[in-house]
Amino acid sequence: MFSIGLQLAFFCVIASMGLWVDLIRTTDEGRRATNATLYLALAIIVCIVCKAIRLVNAPQLTSPQLMVPWMYLGWTSVRKESKTLMRVFILVSTLMMGGWGGLFVSTTFRQTFVNWGFFASISAASCLFALMCTILGVICLRNFNKGLKHFRKLSPIFSNKVGY
Repeated sequence: MFSIGLQLAFFCVIASMGLWVDLIRTTDEGRRATNATLYLALAIIVCIVCKAIRLVNAPQLTSPQLMVPWMYLGWTSVRKESKTLMRVFILVSTLMMGGWGGLFVSTTFRQTFVNWGFFASISAASCLFALMCTILGVICLRNFNKGLKHFRKLSPIFSNKVGY
């Protein structure tokens, strides 16, 4: 469930931030926004909050490249049962949702959210899936050291002997 939610969150966050950045950069509403640079920065923060990069290279990077570390952090922390990595993942997910919530300060974002149904549904889905991943991350963290690591070691051994 966690891995599926992580993949869905990845897709929806990239899609919603892509739509928002496109709106800010190419439409008249985006150009009229009083703090368009700040909103663009918040959208970028949502996409890069999980990896420190040199700002000089930031324009050359695309959103999927920047979201991959967040996704990798989630997968790795569960599969290795790393409490430290999972805590970092939960913190990063919380910051990412906070950055997304910060976009509601923008009148342009709110108007777009209300008037453009596709944007609203993708944005709401991205927040919902990110919230789901955060909650499932907390549940996974509480259930670490209860046998998953041992099961993952033995799984290939048993699957070869059963004859499937």
